[in-house]
Amino acid sequence: MRALFNQPLHCRKEPRQRDLTCPRNLLPNTMAIHSAVIAGDWQMAKLLLECDNMVDLNTPTCHTKETLAHLAVKFGHMEVFVGLHRNAVDFRIPNAKGQFVWEMTADRTFSEKIRDVATEMEFTSRLGRGRRDSPGVFQQQLTRLAEQSRKLV
Repeated sequence: MRALFNQPLHCRKEPRQRDLTCPRNLLPNTMAIHSAVIAGDWQMAKLLLECDNMVDLNTPTCHTKETLAHLAVKFGHMEVFVGLHRNAVDFRIPNAKGQFVWEMTADRTFSEKIRDVATEMEFTSRLGRGRRDSPGVFQQQLTRLAEQSRKLV
């Protein structure tokens, strides 16, 4: 877990020009969580998310601006995608090319399912409920999972 403390956070927050010690194009594209999703390791991705209180759930990569959901679908890791969906990832975020998650797969049936979920998310957010009906319960679950993960480390 010490590696997480030292990982670059430029994917989360864009660094100011004066703080950069190298050109932006030389910054790494991914954080540890992105690498776990690309590799298809859901257990590691879940552990990284829980240890960081789900901060990086919708954090895009540095250059391509692909979220965890984009990467899971792009590399065909359905177990990872289902796990991200259970943890309330947002499918409505486009990448740098303007592509949405459902446009990253060639499987038409799967693409339609993702799009239906994104449409439902959009509808519930317009009603003022957001992704979840009871965010307090969800936050309690996240806190409990994070505490369990910290005890394991």
